[in-house]
Amino acid sequence: MTIAGSLVFLFVLAAVFAGLVLLQIRLSGTGSRWPGLVLPAISLTVAVCATVANVLLNAAAVCTVTDAGGNCAQTSGSLTATILAAVLVFLVWNIPTITFGGIYLYRRDRMRLRAELDRMSAQDL
Repeated sequence: MTIAGSLVFLFVLAAVFAGLVLLQIRLSGTGSRWPGLVLPAISLTVAVCATVANVLLNAAAVCTVTDAGGNCAQTSGSLTATILAAVLVFLVWNIPTITFGGIYLYRRDRMRLRAELDRMSAQDL
């Protein structure tokens, strides 16, 4: 891939992420709390699926030689490396979840404060 192709890919990726952030801001500002939780739930589900896939691929790569019965006769790699890779994959794939969750919490808190201020001003009248 050329440098120009890489730059176009990064630009498109950044535009998609910016669009998702704007969508999250819009969904979090609705009267109901459930629409704002859709994108964090989807990104958490994707993170869990990526972690499970990583663990299964690492577990399959650990068994290098099988006997006639299909049992693992020789292994390579370590359990510590598999666990560390799974934790790292989970953390990296949860960056969007943390971003969307933070937007949701910020917008809901602002809505709650605005509602309290409206109630206080109505009581002052």
